[in-house]
Amino acid sequence: VDLAAALVNNPGSALAWPVIEITRTGGTSATLTELTNVTSGKTLHFDNYALESGETITIDLRQNHKSAFSDKPPTLDLNIVNRITGPSDLGTWALQPGGNQLRLLVTPAGSPTITLNLRWAIKHRGADGGAT
Repeated sequence: VDLAAALVNNPGSALAWPVIEITRTGGTSATLTELTNVTSGKTLHFDNYALESGETITIDLRQNHKSAFSDKPPTLDLNIVNRITGPSDLGTWALQPGGNQLRLLVTPAGSPTITLNLRWAIKHRGADGGAT
């Protein structure tokens, strides 16, 4: 089930490496399948991750910060990066300059609310072609 299809605008002129938060509230269950940037063709595949009600997972894609954590895991291990499975684009998933169409695929039951939030630093290409 395609629960979220959104257009996100990166106003910079260089790639943006976001911090992504996915939250479930209520409902019976919600199983994450994938988050795709349709614009770039990059996908994060989840190992059928069952979000608990009230749980937020945070995926940090910033350079030198690659990580994924839950604030309410089913075990004591808060690190859930092993739940992002191949062939995921964990090292290259980014927002392109301009509009990015994002799709979050979730299998819901009992009408949960799923929220997808992204935050990133706006970067621009410098005269040498590097991001600043």
